[in-house]
Amino acid sequence: MKEVKFHKLTIKNFLSIGNEPIVIDFKQGLNIITGINKDKEDSKNGVGKSTIVDSISFAIFGSPLRDIRIENIPNWKTNKTCEVSIEFTVVDDYIENKYRINRSLDPSRVQLYENGENISRTAAKTNSKLKKILGTTPELFEQSTTMSINQTEPFLKKRPGVKRKFIEGIFKLTVFSEMLGIIRHDLSETKRKFHLEKTKLEEIQKSLVLYKKQQTEHANRRKERIQELEQRRVDSAKEIKELKAQLLESNEPKKLQLEQQIEKLHKKEQEYEAQIRESLQVNTAAQTSILTLREKIQEIDDIGDTVCITCKRPFEQNDKDRFLKQKEEYAGSIQDLNDQIDTITKEQKQIESLRALCKSESENIIHQIHQLDILETESENIKQRILQRGQWIKQIEVDISSLQTEKDTYTDIIQDTTKRINALNTKQGEFEQLLDVLDISKFVVSEEGVRSFIVKKMLKMLNTRLNYYLKKLDANCICTFDEYFEESIFNQKGRLCSYANFSDGERKRIDLAMLFTFLDIRRLQSNISVNFSFYDELLDSSLDSKGIECVLEILKDRISQYGEAVYIISHKNEAIKHATGEIIYLEKQNEVTRRLEYGTTV
Repeated sequence: MKEVKFHKLTIKNFLSIGNEPIVIDFKQGLNIITGINKDKEDSKNGVGKSTIVDSISFAIFGSPLRDIRIENIPNWKTNKTCEVSIEFTVVDDYIENKYRINRSLDPSRVQLYENGENISRTAAKTNSKLKKILGTTPELFEQSTTMSINQTEPFLKKRPGVKRKFIEGIFKLTVFSEMLGIIRHDLSETKRKFHLEKTKLEEIQKSLVLYKKQQTEHANRRKERIQELEQRRVDSAKEIKELKAQLLESNEPKKLQLEQQIEKLHKKEQEYEAQIRESLQVNTAAQTSILTLREKIQEIDDIGDTVCITCKRPFEQNDKDRFLKQKEEYAGSIQDLNDQIDTITKEQKQIESLRALCKSESENIIHQIHQLDILETESENIKQRILQRGQWIKQIEVDISSLQTEKDTYTDIIQDTTKRINALNTKQGEFEQLLDVLDISKFVVSEEGVRSFIVKKMLKMLNTRLNYYLKKLDANCICTFDEYFEESIFNQKGRLCSYANFSDGERKRIDLAMLFTFLDIRRLQSNISVNFSFYDELLDSSLDSKGIECVLEILKDRISQYGEAVYIISHKNEAIKHATGEIIYLEKQNEVTRRLEYGTTV
C-alpha cells in the first residue's frame, strides 16, 4: 500500500491570511479549527478557517477548493507574494521519499522537491507529476478527503456523469472509460476516414468517367484539327498558285528610261532658270540706269536757264545749248533702255513658258514613275504573300505531324486512376473490417459489456460499506448503487425515495456515510492511504446530538485504526471539548487572519 503522510503546511498572504505565516503540523488526533472575526463584532464567520482547506488544494492542484478566481487569491491587504508550502512523505513498496511543494502567485511559480532535489519542470508537467505521486485528483480530494457543508456539493446532488466518473476513479475503473474513450475516438476517426475514403473513391470514380470522356473528346478534337490543317494547307497552296499568276514583268528598264528623261528635263529647266535670272539682272540694270538718267535730267531742269547756282553768273547761250543737247541725249538713252527692257521681258516670258512646259513634262514623268513604283510594291507584296503562304504550309505540316505523333496523356492518367480506385476499394474493405472490430470492442468495454460484470462484483463492496456507515450514523435508510452507478434510496418504511425527500439532518448523515465509504474504498481499492481529512462545519450543521455522537465515534475509530489527523472546522466553542489533538485558533483583524495560541487574548 502507498502511504501518503502530510507533515507540515505553511501559508502566507493567501486569501485573508497575511504575511505572518500560519503553520499547521499534521498530527494524529481530532483537531479543531475555530476562531473569531474582530472586524465583524467578534463574529465566528469570515475568520479564514476554510482558507486552510483551500490552501491545501491550491498547494497540491494549483487551485482552491472553492470557486475563487486566481487573481483574487493573493491577500489584497498585505499586497505581498502569496506562498503556500506543504511537506509530505510517500512510502511505496517500503521505499520512502520526502517531498515539498512550494507554490506562489505574483510571481506565479510551482516548485517540487524530492528528497531535497528540485524536480520541477513546467507548471503543467509538475502538476501532472504531483497527481501521479499522490495518486489523487481534485475530484477524489474533494469527495474523499474533505467534507464542506457550504462549499462542497454533496455527492448525491451531482450530475450522474460526475458521480459515475468519481466512483470509477475510486474503483480504478477509469481504464475502461479511457479504453471506451479511445475506442470511441478510434471508431469516430475510422468512420471519418472511411467516409472520407469513400467520398474520395466516389470522386475518383467520377474523375475516371470524366477522363475517359475527355480522352474521347480529345481524340475527336485532334481528328478535327488535322482535317482543318489539311484544308488550310490545300487552301494555301491554291492561293500561292493564284498569287504567282498575278505577278507582273519587271518595270525597271522603263523606269530607268523615264528617269533619264526627267534628268534631261531637269537640266533644261535649270538652263531656263539661268536665262531668266540673267534677264532679270539685265532688266534691273536697265531700270537702274533709267533712274539715274532721269535724275540727271531733273538736275538740268533744276539748274534753270539764267544763273549758275555755283558761281552765280548768268548762263551764256552756248551753255544753254549744251544743257539742252545733253538732256536730249539722256532722253534718247532712256528710250533705248525701255526698248531693251521690253525686248528682254518678251524673251523672259517665252523662256518661262518653256520652263513651265518642261516642268509639266517632268511632273508627268514623275507620276509615271510613281505608278511604276506602286506596281513594283504590289508585286513585292505578292511575293511576300507567296513566301508567307509557303511558311504557313511548312508550319501546317509540322503541326499535322505533331498531332499525328502526339502521345495520349489520358491513357496514363486513366491507368493511374484505375490503380487508385483498386487501392481505395482494398482500403475500404480494411476500414469495414476495422469498424466491425471497433464496434465489438466498444461493446466489450461499455457499461453493457465486461465492465458491467466487473462493476457488479465491486458494487457489493460499495453498497455493503455504505450501508454499514448509514447504520452507524443512524440514518434510517438504505442506499444501493446499480451497475450504472445510479443510486436507489429506501427509507425506514422500505419506500423508494430521492435524496431531496430527506431532511437536512438525514441528508447530512447520508453525505457523511458516502464520505466515509469513499475513504475506505479508496484505501482498500487504490492501496493509497492519506493521513488527514477535513470536515468543515461538521458539528455546526443540522446534525442533532445523536448524529454528532455517531460521527465522533466513527472519527475516533478512524484515528485509532488509521492514525489519521482529523480536522473539524467549527464556529462553536463547545466543539473544542471534543478535541484530542490541536486547537487551531484563528483571529481576523484589519482584514488579516493570523493564528493565536488557544486562550490568548490580544
